[in-house]
Amino acid sequence: MIKDNIVFSLKVNIILENSRIDILELVQCVGAMLIAQMGRPVCCRLLNQTSFSRAMVDLDANKLTKQLAEDIQQAIDSVEYGVTIKFSVVDDHMHFDFYCDDQSEKYFSTIISGKPKLEESLPELIGEPIKVRIQSDDRSLQHCFRSFEQGLNIECIAQSSNETADSPCHIEIKDCRATSDVYANLTKTNSHSTIVLRTMQQLQERERTDEISLYWPFFDSDLHNLLGDIKHLRKLRVFVADDSQPSKMTTIIMLEHLGCILTGADDGIEALELTSKQPFDLIFLDERMPGLLGSDVASQLRDGNGVNANTPKISLTGITDRDSVAELYRKGITHHIEKPITKLVLENFLQQYRKIQLAQVNETIGV
Repeated sequence: MIKDNIVFSLKVNIILENSRIDILELVQCVGAMLIAQMGRPVCCRLLNQTSFSRAMVDLDANKLTKQLAEDIQQAIDSVEYGVTIKFSVVDDHMHFDFYCDDQSEKYFSTIISGKPKLEESLPELIGEPIKVRIQSDDRSLQHCFRSFEQGLNIECIAQSSNETADSPCHIEIKDCRATSDVYANLTKTNSHSTIVLRTMQQLQERERTDEISLYWPFFDSDLHNLLGDIKHLRKLRVFVADDSQPSKMTTIIMLEHLGCILTGADDGIEALELTSKQPFDLIFLDERMPGLLGSDVASQLRDGNGVNANTPKISLTGITDRDSVAELYRKGITHHIEKPITKLVLENFLQQYRKIQLAQVNETIGV
């Protein structure tokens, strides 16, 4: 416990020495310290009901810490197995609502005057639900993650330490809060990302500097941010070529809003040059472009055995007659979308593409 208090004191002092305090980080740290001092396990669920990951305040740090500690301690002393703290900002006040166990009625609320500066908006988690496998024997932790499913667009797959990891997932949560780390020797796979759940006491005990860590207790917005970072690495890399600037920018903007990473070109020659060097998940090509037709670009990519030989190539064109469309496919186009393009059409196309991707992944891992 002495070592734990030293770690917490260092963390709290770092927070309090700053002229501006992140109230969310302070709540997390104070909550972790009080839970560590309890003689029994307590689940602490922290909910950030703003759309931002930081809430900076310029208030009396010591007074603020004392009040938060008293409120959190009161809530912890009153629960059987878990406490929920909801943070929100209403007008110029910060609201902290405390709930006991699974009660839907508030136990009590604390209102602190002073409007925080909300910073770093949370990323959008759109598209198919993110499958999260939770490796933990702690049922309260599994329950906590399941309560985040709808808000964070995740689908939880619970798994205890003695079960085989045979369910497909995008992200794995390894519960390493215990002193005897039963998951420390698990081999990291390349099929999904891994988030390591640790206690605040383990801040100075990280085994690897490159690991993705989540510290208990955490705000749902902390997990939200990590999911956004990981999902960003999984965003579709999309290429769009169109000699019409308004048409190209409209398509790019719609695809960006649908969660894609975009690269563009203004003619067929530039399109071929860029797609010959850089891999993409999808390639959208206007048909009638200067230099090379879109279908000619597709043909050369397919026959060149380069990085995009097998990448889906979508023709964006006003061509509708059967023979002309058949010629596009013969030359290497794999899909055809008629202009004008709408966001709904693109969204439906991306959903179908992701379903095919997921089916291929499942087939690969034998699901």
